[in-house]
Amino acid sequence: SINKVANDEEADGNNDDTASNPAAATTSTTTTSRSTKNKKSSSGSRYIVIEQIRELNEWIKFKSHYQGLKIVLIAPAEQMNINAANSLLKTLEDPPGDALIMLATSYQAQLLATIRSRCQLINFAAVTLEQCLPWFTKQGLANNHDIGLLLALADGGPLLALELSRNQVLTQRMTLFNELEGVITKRLT
Repeated sequence: SINKVANDEEADGNNDDTASNPAAATTSTTTTSRSTKNKKSSSGSRYIVIEQIRELNEWIKFKSHYQGLKIVLIAPAEQMNINAANSLLKTLEDPPGDALIMLATSYQAQLLATIRSRCQLINFAAVTLEQCLPWFTKQGLANNHDIGLLLALADGGPLLALELSRNQVLTQRMTLFNELEGVITKRLT
């Protein structure tokens, strides 16, 4: 998806953030957000397509009302098709001074080399089990052994680990292992 945020007052003056976030009510400017999800395009593609990048390129050219920073997040960036990536290149070569463009990916090698060469790489380390334990406890998971296994199955991703837990993946996994053990034991005896 492509998320675009400008630090501006909304045209109608309403700020939906203040109802859900008390801290937002104390700021003098609000954040308006536009999102172009990587929904199926007219061609049926699930990729980030050139039309979405063209819309972004047009949006980013305009100044914000109060000269606030414009922030763009393209994630997962590896889902840009070749035409979309090429369309983004010109903006990356000469971005507006009031813009921050972030490309998030777990597969940087899948991005065009020309895209990677115009970006500053920031690696994020996976969180440790010790860092996750308090959060998992608040989510209702208390068994450290299960949490460690869930994190391993989720490749260190706490949100995916929580989803795996809710989908009873460990129970399904144990059932599969028991069935496999039964098949192997009967063949060997």
